[in-house]
Amino acid sequence: MGWGEDKVESVLSIVAGILHLGQVSFESKMSHGGHEIATSADQKTVADAAKLLGVDVDKLITALTVRVMITRGDAIHIDLTPELAHAARDALAKASNAGKANAGNTADNAANGFANKAENGSSNGGSIGYY
Repeated sequence: MGWGEDKVESVLSIVAGILHLGQVSFESKMSHGGHEIATSADQKTVADAAKLLGVDVDKLITALTVRVMITRGDAIHIDLTPELAHAARDALAKASNAGKANAGNTADNAANGFANKAENGSSNGGSIGYY
């Protein structure tokens, strides 16, 4: 393929991170307002996925457990239920894998695309803007 050792390592790290991401599970917790919200059931799995993907673990958790909606310039953070967090996890993994394929399978573009999703805290297809 003509890839150097660094690029191969980067691709393998991303693939391993996506596989770890698929192992992330969520537990139910009650919020202060009495609503069911998702929390990570295993911090080590999330930390391993974040490390392999090259993203901040706290931002990855936020991307998996919070939906951000932008309304007239204001960000509204909505905590997800465990079921919705599982869907967000799957969507994030699929989006990062699809982004890798659409970018010609270059490790740099795949890593940047995943990092942008996690760094921006977007989940379930990203932020929704209502104006």
